[in-house]
Amino acid sequence: MSIFLSLQAQENWFLAQKFQCALSIFSTILAFVCLLTQTPPNQMVIRQYFIGIQIVLLITDIFIDFLCQPIAFFPAPAAFCVGVLCRAGMTIKTASVVVMFLLSSVGFFVLSYCLYRHQVILPSYNPFKMSARTFFFFRGALVVCLTALSLTYLISPAPDTEHLLDSFVPDIKWIRGRGSYYFQEITGTVKGVCWAAIVALVIAASTVVSLFGHMFYVLNIETHKRSKSSSTAIRKSLAILFAQLIVPLALIFVPISLVFLALLLPGTFSFDFLSSMCFIITLHPIGHNILLISLTPAYRRFIISWLCCKRKSSRSFDILRVASGRKY
Repeated sequence: MSIFLSLQAQENWFLAQKFQCALSIFSTILAFVCLLTQTPPNQMVIRQYFIGIQIVLLITDIFIDFLCQPIAFFPAPAAFCVGVLCRAGMTIKTASVVVMFLLSSVGFFVLSYCLYRHQVILPSYNPFKMSARTFFFFRGALVVCLTALSLTYLISPAPDTEHLLDSFVPDIKWIRGRGSYYFQEITGTVKGVCWAAIVALVIAASTVVSLFGHMFYVLNIETHKRSKSSSTAIRKSLAILFAQLIVPLALIFVPISLVFLALLLPGTFSFDFLSSMCFIITLHPIGHNILLISLTPAYRRFIISWLCCKRKSSRSFDILRVASGRKY
C-alpha cells in the first residue's frame, strides 16, 4: 500500500477545505441569527445548548481550516500542517489535542442536551429522575471523561519523529518538504487512548439512542396524563431532535471510530478511504446547521420569508429601473 499526495492534490485539498469552511461559517452565522432572534420563549433553555454547539463548531472551522490546515496520512500515524499556527511553531500533536477537545465539546453539548430533555419529560416519581445537584455533578463527570483522553495523549512522551519516519514502510519521508510534520509512535498509551475513544464513542451513541427510546416509552405510558395535542407536539419535537443528532453520529462518531481502528489494526483501510473520512468530519457543521434550520419550523419560516422578501425587493428594483428608462 502506497501513501502519497501530489502537490496538485494538496492544493486541491486546501481549496476544497476553504470552500467547505466558507459554507460552514455562512451556515453557522445563519443558524446563530435564527437562534438569537427566532427561538420561541418556551425554548430559551434549549437555545443555550445549541448556541454552545454553534460556538464550538465555529471555533473548530476557524482552527482547522485557517489556523492549522492539517493533512493526516492515516493509516500511517503521520501528518503535516501549513496553517498560521503551525508556521508559528505549534506542533501537530498540540493541534490534534485541540481538535480532540473541540470535538469532545460537541459531544458534551449533545449528551447534556439529550439528558436535559430526558429529565424534563420524566415525571417526578420516575426512578431515573435526577435532582438538580445530581444533574450538575453528572455533567461535571462528563466533562472530566471527555477531556481525559485529550490530556492523556498530550502528556504522553514525544517520539523520535525522524527515526520513525525514516524506518516506516511505506515510504512517507516526502512529507518533510510539505510543512510542519509529525509522526506518532503507536505505543501502549496511544493504543489505550484509541481503544478508550472508540469505547467512549460507542457508549455515547448508545446513550443517545437509549435516552430517546426511554423518552418515547415514557410518553406512551403517560398518554392519559397529557392532552393529545401536547403529546403529539412533544413526539414531533423529539423526532426532529433525533434527526438533528443523526449528523454528529454519522459525520463524527463513525469516521473517528474508523480512523482509530485503522491505527490499531494496520492494513484494515486504505489511505484514500481514510482521507475521505477525515474530510467527512469537517462537513459536520454544514450538515448540522442545515438540519437545525430546515427541521425547526420557526427558523424555516424565517429563512423562507427572508428569501421571499429579498426576491420581492429585487423585482421591485427591476421594475423601477425599467420604468425610469422609459421615454414619454
